[in-house]
Amino acid sequence: MSALYLAADPIEAQILRDYLRDNGIAVRIDGEHLWSARGELPMEYPRLYLLDAADEPQARALLAEYERRANNPSIWRCVCGETVPLHFEQCWNCQTDRPS
Repeated sequence: MSALYLAADPIEAQILRDYLRDNGIAVRIDGEHLWSARGELPMEYPRLYLLDAADEPQARALLAEYERRANNPSIWRCVCGETVPLHFEQCWNCQTDRPS
C-alpha cells in the first residue's frame, strides 16, 4: 500500500484524518509518534494511508481542496466578529460554519 499523503507534522496528520473521516474515508496515520525523533533519524513521517483503495480518487480530490484552501491566505469574517483563515471550515471562536 502506498502512502496517500505526507503531513507536515502530527497535528496536520490528525486534522487530515478527521477531515477525510468526516467525508466517509478511513485512513491510518503512520509515524506520528516518531515525530519527537526528527533531526536524529532520517524520516518522512507522519504519513496517511488509505484503509480502502477504492476511496483513493475521492481522498485525492479532498486533499487537493485542502491544499488549495491552505495555500490561500484569504480570510473570512464570522458573525461573531472574528477573522478566520479561509481554509478553516468553522470559526475557531464560536464554531459557526464558514458561509458558502
